[in-house]
Amino acid sequence: MSTLLLHLPPRRRASTPGEPAAEFDFLLSEDGGRHIARQGRAPAAQLPAAELVVAIPAESDIAWHRVTLPRAGRQMRAALAGLLEEALLDDPEQLHFALAPGAAPGDEAWVAVTSRPWLAAQLAALEAAQVFVDRVTPLAWPEAQPRGHFEDTGRSETPVVLRYSHADGVATLPL
Repeated sequence: MSTLLLHLPPRRRASTPGEPAAEFDFLLSEDGGRHIARQGRAPAAQLPAAELVVAIPAESDIAWHRVTLPRAGRQMRAALAGLLEEALLDDPEQLHFALAPGAAPGDEAWVAVTSRPWLAAQLAALEAAQVFVDRVTPLAWPEAQPRGHFEDTGRSETPVVLRYSHADGVATLPL
């Protein structure tokens, strides 16, 4: 199964929150991830076709919060917004909340939070170019086995950072 991985560029904080990216970094695998067939940067309309499209937000655009999930059913989003109210920097209506697959009410779980208008703009730009995203997933997430990777930020003040994930969260450390 061919897989296209799209790296969504970091959200520019001074710009309009819903401004879509002009180009996307991508990796294309024809065999589901074992070998990279093609990689590059292209506008949405020029991205290669694939059976599975996965969007990966910039790590600087995801905040992680650990909560005990409420038994809220259809009201889970409102319940999460209430639980995280003190920890959120933006209005909850402007945020997208995502849980790990299999997270159940009553469980302790990590919640990934990102800008809703920004994410919607990125997905809309891709859909307008006939690139339909099947999944949005972070590159790093909290997990029991610690791991890390280096990232070139493209910024002069902190050109390289270490993204370190472990059971207690995800941290970005400037080098």
